Amino acid sequence: MRAFDAAVGTPWAMLPADLEQLLTIAQRENEITPEVLEAYKLQSASKAESMETRDGIAVLNIVGPLFRRANLFTAFSGATSYDIVRRDLQIALDDDKYKAILLNIDSPGGAANGCDELARAIFDARSAKPVIAYVGGTAASGGYWLASAASEIVVSDSAFLGSIGAVLSITDTSQGEKAAGIRRYDFVSAKSPKKRSDPATRAGEDEFQRIADDLADVFISAVARNRGVSLEKVEADFGEGGMLIGAKAVAAGMADRLGTFEAVMKELSTDARSPGRPSPRSPKGKTMSGTEGPKAGDNNAAPQVTEQQPTPTPTPPITIGAADVKARIKTIMTSSEAKGREDQAAHLAYDTDVSASEAIAILSKGPKAETSAAPVKDDAALHEERRLNAEGLNGGQASGQPAPQATTNVLIATMKKQLGVKETV
Repeated sequence: MRAFDAAVGTPWAMLPADLEQLLTIAQRENEITPEVLEAYKLQSASKAESMETRDGIAVLNIVGPLFRRANLFTAFSGATSYDIVRRDLQIALDDDKYKAILLNIDSPGGAANGCDELARAIFDARSAKPVIAYVGGTAASGGYWLASAASEIVVSDSAFLGSIGAVLSITDTSQGEKAAGIRRYDFVSAKSPKKRSDPATRAGEDEFQRIADDLADVFISAVARNRGVSLEKVEADFGEGGMLIGAKAVAAGMADRLGTFEAVMKELSTDARSPGRPSPRSPKGKTMSGTEGPKAGDNNAAPQVTEQQPTPTPTPPITIGAADVKARIKTIMTSSEAKGREDQAAHLAYDTDVSASEAIAILSKGPKAETSAAPVKDDAALHEERRLNAEGLNGGQASGQPAPQATTNVLIATMKKQLGVKETV
């Protein structure tokens, strides 16, 4: 089988000019045999690797035309194999030394066969590690299909994005074969009339158009899923098969922001050194920090939520009514422990805020006044003043208000006299 024969009739997701160049190369090639492919693999295996390592980041280079498997196309046209990229992607996911994956894309697209599988693998990978697509040149057709599957797309000012759709190329060689005296006879089974559709007929044209449209629907659906937008938005705003450049691609939602390759590498390296950082455009919709240029609206983005500690409920102040104060004083002063300890009881009742039970406990341990002791001259006046003070509290004065200074001085003098304390000057 010749390379040209393999190319003709294959559905492509590729820019027309690049497809034309590929077919031209293919037409010059010799027969593709197992021996030739094996020799190619042995000689070029090292060049076929798509992955580079830098600062803990796995860089997958997706450059040139895209094909399912490594073959002579990848050797002579600087192409990339879907299978090789898929293998290297898995290595980057499995190896803990890679904290993020950067898809370095500069491709006009390629064969539709295999593109959807690699795009799905990229889409699934972003739930495990950050997967960023950088487009410094072109991400067209199949190239954009792959880029759209990343967590985030960063593009240069002059990057080309788009060409969403499919092309099915049919080459009519009948005139050349006729001139060369070649006649071809195809016998198609009666139950399979579309197996050899003739594009020169209306029925054949409709059949090939249907194939191209069906493949385009798969492409558009994948982009809508990858970018988190509707099918209608992809069809209306993503170039309609044409190309959008830089900022306009960002504004349309085809990419997330403008940037440079080195800036993206720096961001990923910084994030890779900070465990726990969320991946860009992750399921929660969070994006990388340090972005530059305009950002596209992302329907997948969720609002940023800042975790807040619950505000403690303040404990309300304890208030004691005047009636409670009066009842406390009465309980202390009329208790059996207050008998013979009237001055101590008065002090605890009027000049402290201890509870009635605590006051009674203190009184029970204190000495009683001697019965033969002369009554203190000012006792009656002192108790009367305190009684009036309690009545004042009942009238609305603040709880815990100290007794008037004169009353306090009399109380102190009385207690000193009871305890036999002599003052010296």
